[in-house]
Parts: sequence; C-alpha cells; structure tokens
Amino acid sequence: MIKTIIYSILGTLLFAACDHVEIIVTDIPANTPEGSPMYISGNFNFWDPGDERFKLYKEADGYHAHIPKGFGQLEFKFTRGDWTTVETSTCGEDIENRVWNDDETVAKFTIKGWRDLDAVDCGKTVIALSQVPDSTPANARLYLFGSINGYKVGDYRYQFKEDSAGVYFVAISKQHQQFECLINRGSEATIEADKFGFLSDWREIVPGNSDTIWVGVENWADFVAQKPSVTVIASVPDILNKEDKIYFACDANEWNPSNENYKFTAIGPRKYAFSMPLESKVIYYKLTLGDWGTVECNSDFGDIDNRLLQYAGKDTIYISVDQFKNRATAKK
Repeated sequence: MIKTIIYSILGTLLFAACDHVEIIVTDIPANTPEGSPMYISGNFNFWDPGDERFKLYKEADGYHAHIPKGFGQLEFKFTRGDWTTVETSTCGEDIENRVWNDDETVAKFTIKGWRDLDAVDCGKTVIALSQVPDSTPANARLYLFGSINGYKVGDYRYQFKEDSAGVYFVAISKQHQQFECLINRGSEATIEADKFGFLSDWREIVPGNSDTIWVGVENWADFVAQKPSVTVIASVPDILNKEDKIYFACDANEWNPSNENYKFTAIGPRKYAFSMPLESKVIYYKLTLGDWGTVECNSDFGDIDNRLLQYAGKDTIYISVDQFKNRATAKK
C-alpha cells in the first residue's frame, strides 16, 4: 500500500511538474537490438528495471528520460527491461551505480555495453566461461594459464572475475598474438579436465578475432573419482607356444618391452587380454614377446608404426597381430 502511494506521488511529480532532471543517453552499443526498449532504474523507483514511467524515448540528440527532483543524490543504472540486460563496461564488466545530484537539471551519459550481449570495441578480448563444473567450490578462484604467461598456474594477472550473474570472465589485451591456454583453480592439481577426467587439450585463442570468446570447463582433474580403464583384446598368430608371454610396451611405461605389470593374459585360443587404468587419453604402444627382437610386425616381418590408443568412451579395444619378429614358424 505504501509503495503504491509513493508510486502515485512519483507519477504526479513526473508528469505534472517541470522541476525534474533530464537524463540523456547520447550513445549506445552498436549491437543494441533495433527497437529494444531502454529504461533507467534507481533509488527513485525501488530499482525496478522495467518501469514504464522511466522508459527512455528517442529524440534527435539521443534517448531521454525525466526524473523528478526531490530525491537528492540519484543512483541508477540503465537496462533493457530486466537485470539480465543491465548496462556494463565496454568489456562487459559490472559497473558501479551511476550517481547524479538532482540540483543539476541535465545529465548526459553513454552506455558502453549490455550484460546479455557480447562486448564490442573493447580494445581487449573478454574470455568468458559458458559453463563451470557443478563440483566447482564456492568462492573458487579461477585462472587462465598457458603460453600467454609462461604456463604459470595461479597467476593473479589472469584471474577471472565473477560478475553479479555468476559469469566468470577475464580481459586479455588484443595486442597478444595467438596463444594456447587452459583454466585452473590455482595449482597444477586443479587444472581443467575432459568428461573422462583426462587433462583437457590446449585451446587456441586468437584475441584479435573477437571482442568476446566463450569457453566451457567440463571437469576438474582433482574432482575425478576414478579415471576410466580399458581392456585390449589381441588376436595373435598361431606361432606361439604355451610359455610365450605377451607384453604391452608403451609411452606410459617408458616403452619397457617386458614390464610384468603390462602383461597380457590368455583368455582363449590365440586370444589375449590386458586391462589397465588410463592416465592419458592418448597412448602409443606395441606388443612384444618380452624384448624388442620379438616386437610385433606385419605379415612380411617388416616394421609397423606404433599403435594408437585414443580413449573415446569405449572400455574394450580389439586388435589383431599379424606376426612377431623372429617367429617365422610355429613352435611345437
């Protein structure tokens, strides 16, 4: 009831009196939607972001609104109808409330940006996070790192800010050339990861290409309960005897051709299986019979390229071995 009475008084003052402050917006962002309504919201209307009584109207010299005098110091911001569309800085950052004393009757302003629209004419590229994992701790500090700062994690110069809508962002000078980067929470253990828990691939950023670049963080490496495992099932040629052992030599075990922790188990005629937890989503490997003199090869006993295991969600991989070197005939 009290609020209604105050609104009534405000309306009377606004439309029946000439004693007012004239607000003029002389310039708006270039990407403001054509015909989009704009409003002024502040301590004179209970911060209502879409108050029709304070809707800006267009004149030759800009967009106008009138605020009745009597409030003393005015505090306000411009919106396009709600707080998701409130004005921002040129680079999309939250700004302080505008302040004006109502003893000055004309006030001119420029709107630099809108919260819901990409920044334009920033002079910087704003990198904003379109998503962060639900596991992100409250009040977490997020940082950008990579070739732009010598791969230093927790670099305060590249700490993300969080705006009032919960969006994390950091502004990068457009003078930077293309660089690779990841997001972290301040340490090497808290680098972003993919959905499987593996460290994310480096993302390439070209600051000069856009005023705003949106990226998403899928996961954090330190919040992965358990990394996935994979089983390799190998079909082998009929040249092995019962005493032969097959090994998985790879970059993950420094290409050891006879590591007992990477040994296959016979599961059937000419069928062997090996399971392991993955520490990387990409592994290069070959099978051996215990040394590099008996490494797998093609059917003509020539060398083959390293095999590639690239994890993409499948927990079982099937391969076929043509031959092993120095095993030209089957053993009896």
